[in-house]
Amino acid sequence: MQEVVKTPKVTDALNDKKRLRLLDEMKTGLEQCEKSLFAYLEVKRMFFPRFYFVSNAALLDILSNGGNPQAIQKHLGDCFNNVIRLQFKKEEKALSTPELKDLESMLKKNGDIWCTQWKKGTGEAEKLAEKYCNGQSEEKKKEWFNKLYEEWKAAPFTKFATGMYSSAGK
Repeated sequence: MQEVVKTPKVTDALNDKKRLRLLDEMKTGLEQCEKSLFAYLEVKRMFFPRFYFVSNAALLDILSNGGNPQAIQKHLGDCFNNVIRLQFKKEEKALSTPELKDLESMLKKNGDIWCTQWKKGTGEAEKLAEKYCNGQSEEKKKEWFNKLYEEWKAAPFTKFATGMYSSAGK
């Protein structure tokens, strides 16, 4: 590549026979790597046939995040009919304060997307902040809740699903 920088004309740099041979070798190596990867994915599909419904990129994502169930949620609908996502519970020892336990129960009951949105005076987040930050300004309550939510997100999940959301009702 240093030779390419020294050559002012693009056509001269591209017409070099050594470079063409080098690019052909790289292409051959890439094709061999792809072939091995597809063979590996095919073995995984034979062990779990539902993987036949998932693209190669999605299957690589699933396999690389196998120890993190939260990371593969987006692919559940491709593997299983009518399953949107699974609900996981945080580990009890990670929820060390009553605030975190209340947040966990609120999220479990109402769903995490809706509860964490700050809707002035009407949202679940405001109700929780009011319970623990009574008398403080709206901005302080929002700041407290966001900090609590970040702490909750950092806590580890259990490896077992506690609920399932389905698209059957749609």
